[in-house]
Amino acid sequence: MCSSDLAAVAALLLATQATSIGPLLLAGSLFAVGCGVSVPVGTAIVIDRSPAERMGSAMGTYTIGFQLASGLGAGIWGIVIDNAGFAVAYGAGAAVQAVLIVVAIAFRSGIERPAHLRRPA
Repeated sequence: MCSSDLAAVAALLLATQATSIGPLLLAGSLFAVGCGVSVPVGTAIVIDRSPAERMGSAMGTYTIGFQLASGLGAGIWGIVIDNAGFAVAYGAGAAVQAVLIVVAIAFRSGIERPAHLRRPA
């Protein structure tokens, strides 16, 4: 999942420097690719990591969390953009995404793999 997240970080950093439509379109396209890859991967991880009897509730929790984050994020970023501008919001978004990549890498070994994905000892 990290390569798609890195694409999103690169897109946001590019957007902070965009002064014309070309770089902004490139940043938007790169961000769309990053999200287009990471959202289905995240969904697949939720399905893969949830017990068969809890798959529906796991997906419900994941999708409602995703929708809440989108809605709340839009409001928060709107306030940031209104007060500080788009470049600051894009830069802050890139920083948040980069921190989340580091956190995911740091804690990935602590996440128990489902039995069917474990390597035999």
